[in-house]
Amino acid sequence: MTGDQEADCTCMVVIQLSPSSAPMRGSRILEDGNKKAIQCARKKELLPEVTIKQENQFYFCVITDLYIYIYYFSQGHDTTAVGISWAIYALGLYPDIQVKVQEEVDSIFGDDHDRPITADDLKQMKYMELVLKETQRLFPSAPFIARDLVENLNVNGYVLPKGTTCIILTYMLHRNEEVFANPEKFDPERFLPENCVGRHPYAYTPFSAGPRNCIGQKFAFIEEKVMLATIVRHFNITSLDQRDKLEIKMEMVLRSKNGLRIRMEERRKK
Repeated sequence: MTGDQEADCTCMVVIQLSPSSAPMRGSRILEDGNKKAIQCARKKELLPEVTIKQENQFYFCVITDLYIYIYYFSQGHDTTAVGISWAIYALGLYPDIQVKVQEEVDSIFGDDHDRPITADDLKQMKYMELVLKETQRLFPSAPFIARDLVENLNVNGYVLPKGTTCIILTYMLHRNEEVFANPEKFDPERFLPENCVGRHPYAYTPFSAGPRNCIGQKFAFIEEKVMLATIVRHFNITSLDQRDKLEIKMEMVLRSKNGLRIRMEERRKK
């Protein structure tokens, strides 16, 4: 990226700090807990200038899109990687759904097994998108999210005071029988437009929700589509363990403690 290009793609990022936080000198914006998110921006060879302007408890930081690019790839790699892993596992576990995905991909690429995937190709992968959404319902990459209350909240007669940290278990939220009938069944058609009518927007939150939702969710789906399409174009997938054999581990991302054992076989022998 040239200097002229950098000048054309600057953007404004607004960061709200807690009262106990303070900006660091130079390009060090947040306290130690958030250093990882801006570690690339602190390297002068990557981002020589970060201008900080304070206004009340908000800090306005003028940066180039280089940081946004770095943030997308450095902060989203783990959630996207496990999302792809769970999607591969699901396809290997449900061969009838895998066949539908392969048929859709084959209808797009025909007999050309090596053509690069384009943006137009991704738009045609409608059924695959349903599969990815259902994968994130049963196996959300982020199994829980946390929020600090900015005011008192009444929940069924119980008052949660301002400042309380609330943990939302996305893993359990997505298994609400009142929203998702037969919730343990893997059914991508739940996400057909006609089946989403009337569903509360916060009943399905694999990327969180509200003003602090994941800024990279669309990009994550693009990555997952490209990876999954590349695999199913060339391989048949078989998952070697049923779901009841997995030891689910809820960390910052959802993992299987004993791994995901997959077998892949070439669809077309050379």
